[in-house]
Amino acid sequence: MEYSLTTYSIAVPFCRQILPLKCIPLLILLSGLLCSCEVPPRASEQQRVTENVQASEGSISPVPNGSLAPDFTVSTFDGKPTKLSSFRGHPVLIDYWATWCPPCLEGLPKTQSIYEKAKKQGLQVMTVCDEDLKGVKKLFAEKKYTFPAFVDTTHELGRTYHIDVIPVQIVIDAKGNLVDYIVGGDRESDIKAALAKAGVAL
Repeated sequence: MEYSLTTYSIAVPFCRQILPLKCIPLLILLSGLLCSCEVPPRASEQQRVTENVQASEGSISPVPNGSLAPDFTVSTFDGKPTKLSSFRGHPVLIDYWATWCPPCLEGLPKTQSIYEKAKKQGLQVMTVCDEDLKGVKKLFAEKKYTFPAFVDTTHELGRTYHIDVIPVQIVIDAKGNLVDYIVGGDRESDIKAALAKAGVAL
């Protein structure tokens, strides 16, 4: 899904001056687009999206908060498999993002900041995407990101955690229990609150 801030800047004054009441639904829609991006269904996942009503409505937490978070395997940039359960004993922040998602890109510097401030407290950060690594590595080099990065090569994380709208931030405590499942951009206060519940002070 593609959109731009230019579209928003044009729509707002138009609605205020011409059709203030009739444009309210348009403003609501645009504000939603600015905070999240819908993940296009992949051919291999079309059946999952069709069968899973919750997934078709957007990203939905796989388990209630306080329940054991489902395990999954992703890969490092050099292809090394890494399981969520390998971080048991440490709180975990998962940031699922994409290069084509503006709210995701706006959130990465905040994830970097959290990583720098909380890594000494044992916080394990996992930024995860499912794209070709060429563009991802270029972005990381330009922005000088140093947080741990992974690739959802088999889409196991995306399927298991019903990720159909991004960005998604998932906070898991040291016991492996889900603390919070946060959908959409500009949710820094919610992320910090969830991390605080997991014992991470920022």
